[in-house]
Amino acid sequence: MEKLFRSQFIVAAAAVLLTAGCGQAPVPVPISNVAATAAPLLSATADSKLAESNAMEAKATDTAMKATEAKSTETAKMAAEAKSTATAMKAVEAKSTETAMMAMEAKSTETAMKAMEAKAMAPRTGQFYNLDEKGAGTAVLAKTESGDFSLLFKGFKVNNGPDLYVYLVVDDPVAKDGPGVIKGALNLGKLKANSGDQTYSIPTGMDISKYKSAIVWCQTYSVTFIAAPLK
Repeated sequence: MEKLFRSQFIVAAAAVLLTAGCGQAPVPVPISNVAATAAPLLSATADSKLAESNAMEAKATDTAMKATEAKSTETAKMAAEAKSTATAMKAVEAKSTETAMMAMEAKSTETAMKAMEAKAMAPRTGQFYNLDEKGAGTAVLAKTESGDFSLLFKGFKVNNGPDLYVYLVVDDPVAKDGPGVIKGALNLGKLKANSGDQTYSIPTGMDISKYKSAIVWCQTYSVTFIAAPLK
């Protein structure tokens, strides 16, 4: 718009000069006419400047908004990634802890089972003591090479009597007489001899952990001759 105003001014000035060059007196241009002509041009220029300024502000605002949105999106994405990473790490830690606990429990269970097996396989022994009759020696409850259990008498001797049997009983100490002595007992058969080492087989699959003593029992009189704790 400024260029247009300048062009019109130059044209007017040229017209004045041409008039003077032709021998004619210059035609004076009233100031009011110039002002009237320039006012719209200046107004248009101001409007153009304002529109240009508004356009620049709008563009700057749009750019700022886009930058803010991009930053917000980037921040949200970073936050989501951080949360996802934290969740994954917590899951890994939880899995690791669970695995470690399971391993510890399995190890503990395995250790306990081995201890129980070792205890079950370890020989249990005890010295005979007198009850209704006199005797001596050692009773040994042990696992054989075949995997079965046997009751061994070592350095054994007992007074002679009728119908003597060998039992494993659940009591320790053992009562001298009465039907309760052999309640829940395991009968291993007749006494093989009144003295000397001897072995009595225990049926396969029997739970021997509940038996606490070995006794020599007289069936005829329902009395315990001698007994030995199994520990």
